[in-house]
Amino acid sequence: MSIAIIGAGCAGLAAGQTLKTAGHCVELFEKSKGLGGRCATRRREGLAFNHGAPMAHGLPDDIARHLTPHEVGHIAEPGMSALGRLLAEGLTVHRDTEINAITSDMQHDFDAILLAVPVVQSTRLLGHHAAAFPALSTVRMAPQITAMLAFNAPITAPAAHPSLDKAIPQDAHRTTWVIHGSAALSTTHLENEKDTIAAALTAAFRDAASAPEPSLAMGHKWRYARTATALGQSHLWNPKQRIGLAGDWCMGPNVGDAVASGRALGKQVAEALASA
Repeated sequence: MSIAIIGAGCAGLAAGQTLKTAGHCVELFEKSKGLGGRCATRRREGLAFNHGAPMAHGLPDDIARHLTPHEVGHIAEPGMSALGRLLAEGLTVHRDTEINAITSDMQHDFDAILLAVPVVQSTRLLGHHAAAFPALSTVRMAPQITAMLAFNAPITAPAAHPSLDKAIPQDAHRTTWVIHGSAALSTTHLENEKDTIAAALTAAFRDAASAPEPSLAMGHKWRYARTATALGQSHLWNPKQRIGLAGDWCMGPNVGDAVASGRALGKQVAEALASA
C-alpha cells in the first residue's frame, strides 16, 4: 500500500524503513534540506559543527554498529547528519517540501498518513483530526538555543555556568565548540535573532572558560529540542482514520527514543494494513 510520512527525522525515517521492509510504497516529505532532524551538522569556512544532538544515545545495535562509540553514546562520521543519510538509504524523500495540513486529497492518495514531527506541529497538521488523539495535550516540549564558536587557539573546558547546559568541543584541538544554553536562557532568547543568541552564549562561554573573542560565532534555535513531558507510549495510531504519530516526544529525549518510536509505529501500521 501507499504510505505518506511527514517528517524525515530519525522517527520518520525509522518508520519508513520498517514499512518499506514490509513491502509497502513509502514517500517521506521533509520541509528542510537535511535529513535526521536534530542529528544535524552545520558546515562553515571548512569547519563542521554538530549543532543539534551531539551524539546518539540508546540506538539499536543494527544502527549503532555503523557509528563510532563515544562515552555512553555513538557519533556519526564525518558529522551527525550522516545518521540521517544512513537511515534514509533506499527511501523516497521529498526535501524542501512543506506539508501544512492533512487534506482530503492526501487521504485519497495514500492508504495511511504518518506524522513524525514535533508534537506542536503534529497538532497543527492534524487540524480537526486532532480530536482523535487527546493524549497529545499532555506532551510538553522545551526549546534550546545553540552557538557554534571557533577560536584561533585551544580552549580549556569551561567551568559550570548558570547560562550553559553543555559545551562540546568539535575537534581534537579544542578550537571549535558547540554551546547549548540552559533551559532558562533558551526560553528567554527563543524569539530573538540568531546573532543575539550567538552573542549571549558567547558571553557566557567566554566567562566560563576565560576564552578570547571567537573568530566565528553562529547562533541557532531549536524550538522543540527537548522532551520535557513525554507521551508515555511508543506511538499513536488511529485505525479508522489511518493516521499515526511518532517521535522522540512519545518516549523520551534521546535519538534512540525517536528510532524506537518510528519502528513501533511502522510495525503496527504494517500489521494493520496486512489485515485490512
